[in-house]
Amino acid sequence: MQKLVSRFKALILVLALPFALSQSATAQMLCGLDIVYQVNPGTNDVYFAVVPQGDSACFGPATAFNWFFGDNSTGTGRYPSHTYNQPGMYGVCVTAVDFNGLTITACDTVFVNDTIVNNCIGAISFVINPNTGTSGSYHFSNSSNFSIAQCVSNNSQFTWSFGDGTSAQTFGAGSTNHTYTNPGTYVVCLKSITMQGQPIEVCQSLTVSTISTNFGLGGMVFADGACLQSQVRVELIGLNSNTYQAQTLDGTADSCFYGFTVQSILGAPTESFIIRATPLTNNDYLSTYFGDAIFWSDATVLQPTQSQWNLTINLVPAANIAPGLGLLTGTINGNGTTVTTTFNGNPITTTFDVTASRVIILNAQGQPVGFAFANADGTFSFPNLPEGNYQMRVDNPKVPSQVVPFAITASSSSVNVTMNTTGSGITTVTANSKTLKGSALSAFPNPATETISLSGVSGSVEILNTKGQVVMKSSDVKNINISTLSSGLYTIKGLNDRQETVTTRFVKK
Repeated sequence: MQKLVSRFKALILVLALPFALSQSATAQMLCGLDIVYQVNPGTNDVYFAVVPQGDSACFGPATAFNWFFGDNSTGTGRYPSHTYNQPGMYGVCVTAVDFNGLTITACDTVFVNDTIVNNCIGAISFVINPNTGTSGSYHFSNSSNFSIAQCVSNNSQFTWSFGDGTSAQTFGAGSTNHTYTNPGTYVVCLKSITMQGQPIEVCQSLTVSTISTNFGLGGMVFADGACLQSQVRVELIGLNSNTYQAQTLDGTADSCFYGFTVQSILGAPTESFIIRATPLTNNDYLSTYFGDAIFWSDATVLQPTQSQWNLTINLVPAANIAPGLGLLTGTINGNGTTVTTTFNGNPITTTFDVTASRVIILNAQGQPVGFAFANADGTFSFPNLPEGNYQMRVDNPKVPSQVVPFAITASSSSVNVTMNTTGSGITTVTANSKTLKGSALSAFPNPATETISLSGVSGSVEILNTKGQVVMKSSDVKNINISTLSSGLYTIKGLNDRQETVTTRFVKK
């Protein structure tokens, strides 16, 4: 039962009327009832309403309400009024009848201008304070005056209604705690029984602005529908803040499943996330975002309101190209620069971390052919490019970048790009090219089985496979033992007497 005998409850009654009129016409099932009322001060006029317990939509428009006011008078409707001939205590009942003829009845005791109740309204009170360290938690202290005769005492039982459908009981000046799970404005009430047996109640509103809660985000990393049998780095990046988490998966040692825990602030601006998976030891696939995108601006943005464990990332395969003598190198400057941009209509700011950069290479058809990591000093390299037209673009979460076209030709097979990071993103400063003296380096015999001898090179050399991975180094260029290499095509790279990078290829039988 709920008795509203203060001015605050009159407001509840007024607000309830338009809400009730907006109820769905399909909601016909009856539920528990409560009677609320307001006595007009100085008169015997009482305004009534019936409200549901729990689901506010359980009354349909076809529901009828029949009232008995306790003085042999009756009435109808959800919000009737009644004038009593004299002050006193009255037993009031209402019966709700739905369109199927089902009924439910609720009764309450109404005090009409009762002196004891009116005097005791100021006798009970309470104080609300937030609990530190726990989101949505509050401490409720009973500050009632127990010295007023005929009202309440240190032995009186009190019932707390927290406005979210929960309640608690205390005795005397006892206090209690309660934690809300959702932000919003709640009507908190404290009720008791006077020494003369009359119910008495006071209420106040509490606004819970924000509540922190944790969600899980995770899924699988696949390559062509299967778990990639190599190491993959998975990163969770917050777009609204500097939130960042990372983990390394190893498909040969454990599963390809990843999982992150994120904090969501209910009632606050929604945090947005993107997730990126980067192969660390397999050049056949590109760094890929959830949503099958290779650039952060095209990634699927996550705004979690619940845990999601089905966020599968399908790594984008690199286009199959024959290895060549072309080389792309470059430097990205500006590590630590504050970058501000707009994404999805919202401003985002980040501190530029050059090691988070992936240099994406696309061919003339717009197909990605691979990517290169940026080192801590901002340098990067992408070897073994065949002749053709290409585009390069740096992908770094929350940092805009320009598309840089370049070409690998017989007369311009080495391209060097310098970029600066400013407050608005990465811009290209220079793009220079030069000819590699590939003819200056030769290998004999070619094809070879056991050993090869090099000419036109000074110092040590590197031998790379078709994926651009270094498989062997040698400082002896006259007699290199290649017997342990698998059959296939390899590239040799070194420096000539002019300290120019020179390359050639050979076949291991």
